[in-house]
Amino acid sequence: ATNEWTWMKGGPGSVASYGTKGVASVANNPIGRTENSCGWTDRSGNLWFFGGQIQADLSNDMWKYDPLINQWTWMGGGFTAAVYGTKGVSHPLNLPGVRAPYCKWTDQSGNFWMFGGLIGLGIAELYNDMWKYDPTIFEWTWMGGKENGTSYFGTKCVPDKANFPSGRMENRACWTDLCGNFWFFGGASRGIAGDPMNDLWKYDPVLNIWTWISGDDIPN
Repeated sequence: ATNEWTWMKGGPGSVASYGTKGVASVANNPIGRTENSCGWTDRSGNLWFFGGQIQADLSNDMWKYDPLINQWTWMGGGFTAAVYGTKGVSHPLNLPGVRAPYCKWTDQSGNFWMFGGLIGLGIAELYNDMWKYDPTIFEWTWMGGKENGTSYFGTKCVPDKANFPSGRMENRACWTDLCGNFWFFGGASRGIAGDPMNDLWKYDPVLNIWTWISGDDIPN
């Protein structure tokens, strides 16, 4: 409205403070990071992000920011191992592994979704797992795929339960269409942004089915 910026919080050299999980505080502040594909906005207008690169490490912490009170809340995770649990079943202990940078969407019910990402710095392994997060109960659900999981492109434009994109990172071109389907294009099929892809995928979050739409099933 005024075409002016306002510094709201944090800054160079600011001290990170996780505080108590699930409790907002004026003292809370995430660690500075890069390569986190932030983020999501919930139906109450809160801002969320997951993971990213923190110096020489990758993280899997989830944060919520309330712009009305200018406070952060640490919602879980940190630098811990993944807990997949049972596919399709949410649980308070479920947690995606550390990663950056991934693609993400919000479904028509307000749930947050995330696909893929880089597992660790300096290695060539990528995730192709799909996760759903319910911001009303603060629980993750593993929906399919896994660390360096198997891909299957199938037939173009034909949805199939067996279809699954290959692991990748930097596929930030992602959209949600008017019918609530998720889309993404391309990305890197090898760690540290190597071997770019040009494939286009559609995902139906209701049926949990991928469809390869166009592009190639090999990199470069």
